[in-house]
Amino acid sequence: MFYEDEAVAHGMAEAVLINYLRLFLRGNKQRGNNIDDDGIVWTYTTYEQIAEEHAFWSVDQVGRMVRKLRDSGVIRAERRGYDGYTWFSFVDDGLLQFHSDETAKTQAHHSESAGSTIYTEESLTFTKAVAGYFQERGLTPVDADLQANAFIEYWEERGGGPTPDKFKRHAATWLTNASKFGKLNMPVNRMTKDEFGEAQRQAHIAGKKFDTTGWKLEGDIWVKSK
Repeated sequence: MFYEDEAVAHGMAEAVLINYLRLFLRGNKQRGNNIDDDGIVWTYTTYEQIAEEHAFWSVDQVGRMVRKLRDSGVIRAERRGYDGYTWFSFVDDGLLQFHSDETAKTQAHHSESAGSTIYTEESLTFTKAVAGYFQERGLTPVDADLQANAFIEYWEERGGGPTPDKFKRHAATWLTNASKFGKLNMPVNRMTKDEFGEAQRQAHIAGKKFDTTGWKLEGDIWVKSK
């Protein structure tokens, strides 16, 4: 989705990117996340993640759009360290606002790495709970936020799903599938007892031995030392 005036000013693809960043930055502003000492709100992601969210863009195209918007004074884009993430902010805080309250109500749900435009205390609490669970399972904060919002969006689009107090079994399945189908590139270093047993069973079926080296049971969770 994009706004016509931004498309006229910067190009249609660039307007889509602006609105994509707006969703994350607006959410961070409302939650008080990633705000520096100068009051500038930031969000961070990679060109690869942006391209993955927009199947019609390549990583090179994302790079060109970022440079164009940066050189035009629309966004700040900074590489910090060597983790591959780029930090983004708007030069003009006015871009954090939607064009009208009605537009805001009709936007799709999104947040820090895939974000939400309609922020209620209940939805934010649920998102944080799911993201926290994914971080406990070994995801980085960025990937945890991305997958948490994708997980919640998936169920919202289907008119329901797990409740905030009973989501972990579904979230564990989501995480397994995300890793299995290449949506995540991460080592599995935390498993529930059921998942640990299933991993051993699948290895046995495949004629392999499940390597338990480094695994330790902590409460109800098997944890692999790094």
